[in-house]
Amino acid sequence: MLDDLHEADPGTLAVVDYLVDQLAALPVLLLATTVPSRGAEHGAVAALAARAHRHVTLAPLAPADVRRLVLDELRAGRQQPEREPDLARRVTARAVDECGGLPFAVRELTRESAASGRRTEVGVPAAVAADVLYRAGRLGPDATGLLGVAALFGDAFAVPALACATGRAEEELAPLLRAAVHAFLLVPDPEDPERLAFRHALVGRALREGLSPADRTCAARRAVRAMAGAHPGLPGPWCARAAALHAAAGDPAEAVAHYAEAARRATAVGDPDRAQALLGTAHGLLSPAVPPEDRATVRELLLDAVLVTGRLAALPADALDLPSDLHGLPAPRRAALHARLAHAHTLAGRPEAALRHLDLARWLLGCVGGVGWAGGADGVAAAGRPGGFGRLGSAGRLGELSRLGGLDEFGAPGRPGGPGAPGVAGGARPARDPRPAR
Repeated sequence: MLDDLHEADPGTLAVVDYLVDQLAALPVLLLATTVPSRGAEHGAVAALAARAHRHVTLAPLAPADVRRLVLDELRAGRQQPEREPDLARRVTARAVDECGGLPFAVRELTRESAASGRRTEVGVPAAVAADVLYRAGRLGPDATGLLGVAALFGDAFAVPALACATGRAEEELAPLLRAAVHAFLLVPDPEDPERLAFRHALVGRALREGLSPADRTCAARRAVRAMAGAHPGLPGPWCARAAALHAAAGDPAEAVAHYAEAARRATAVGDPDRAQALLGTAHGLLSPAVPPEDRATVRELLLDAVLVTGRLAALPADALDLPSDLHGLPAPRRAALHARLAHAHTLAGRPEAALRHLDLARWLLGCVGGVGWAGGADGVAAAGRPGGFGRLGSAGRLGELSRLGGLDEFGAPGRPGGPGAPGVAGGARPARDPRPAR
């Protein structure tokens, strides 16, 4: 078995040519794999291929074949996929989405995922990354860096945007991009001659991670400007891609704002799972560098998305707590956040935590002042009585809690007595301070 014959040097090809002559009259099978090449050895490889008894063209693995290969590799690694269906399901999903049907990538991803354990998400497998960077490095001294910049745009990119991000003319980039296609790093877009895609997702990730932090930051800043110019308003997937570029450029505030906008759009088209994934990424970027209002917005949208999807296990560890750095927000908005947290804790089976957050929401609304606010506080507290909170079984009911706090359905501050604000409730009693006495 001779693998990757197209990578052989002239001396090795001469030996193979001699071996083919000697084996012609013997009952020996010589199996060689190769891909169409454009190097100096292309003629010698083609001459050897012409003497083959039979040619077999291998297509990428179908999803069903990928699943079989994953299960076989898990069993070979002494895993028991039947007893660990979550591991097999997770690895199969990644292999189908990210490996492009390439058996080598599927095997390496499966092996590293199995070795890392059930709950650890591996990055690009080391062998795959080394192969990608080796092939990119053979294209020239600047190839790895330029393709790494292209990978900042996502799984596909437009040549004009790459030219803008790198400061190179399109004509200067064309030979390198053609060579990357021949090296099976890129594939052309049949519908748009100005667009190219990476052969599979792991190629782009390996090249992106191959950039130094300084190069990644500078390139990301240029790339996001190029993306905004090429796609005004950042429609479709471009908003989330711009968010990722802002994060790579060291601008968490802009990244969080763009992730939140992308999540709103995903929710508007009925994709709450996508919204939750985007907001989970945004949550990981929250820091003092992000304005408090934006930090609150991410938490509000994330909790709203979870109450639709029910995927509490996918929440970040601290998402069910209200951090102290949000205490400067207006009381009605904090009350609405506590109401959302109460609902989430109820779904998680933590009634004591849910009642504590409801008590805080009632106290905050009662402290705002005015009979109307106190009546709204009573409405929030009533939801926490036995049987009361169960009525809030859908995310749509969060609008009711928000309006009790003088907020609209989007969590924006409203006006007492205005549309959606609580009316006057007779017999409203003052809210009790739920905080420990000092």
